[in-house]
Amino acid sequence: MKVKPSIEIQDFRLTRRLAGAGWFEARIAIAGTDYDFTISYLSEPLRDLLSTILDLHMYYDGRYDTDEPKFYLVWQGEPWRYEWLFEALPDEVLRVTLTFCDGDTPERGAADEVRFVAHFSFRELARQTYQQARAILRNYGFLGYRDEWIATDFPISDFLRLHYVLAGEPPHRDSLAAELVLLTELLNERKA
Repeated sequence: MKVKPSIEIQDFRLTRRLAGAGWFEARIAIAGTDYDFTISYLSEPLRDLLSTILDLHMYYDGRYDTDEPKFYLVWQGEPWRYEWLFEALPDEVLRVTLTFCDGDTPERGAADEVRFVAHFSFRELARQTYQQARAILRNYGFLGYRDEWIATDFPISDFLRLHYVLAGEPPHRDSLAAELVLLTELLNERKA
């Protein structure tokens, strides 16, 4: 039985908050409803999302051995957090649950609120995340990203790995020159 995504991602944007360094804003639109997130430097939203998408790809590719295909991600605020649960379903469909937790303790409480439960296409989530990461890199560069984000550098290796996943190509693992050529091509393209 094929599982069809009940709600496709209409839009997925990762944008910088202009009012201060060390803050990240994200927006996801599902079926005409916008969900906005403000994430602090206490977590690594872009790196962690790219890493989770790569783990999901490894699962769908048969290289991630697990009986329970659930992947977790936390975006930390001050003192709130957003807890993501990605459940891998057949046919590269994800069941995604997002919970808002008002407080910085790991105990679940009455203030926790499930913001949405939706089915996403893995490929569409990966594609849109890649496009937004590319836009961030184009807009800020490596040094600008570090200056704005403060905590860490742009997650370039996961970004390049995701490019190869979406292109259906094996990554070049032994050539900085090839990676630099690819980066130049990616940053000069109009569309991903």
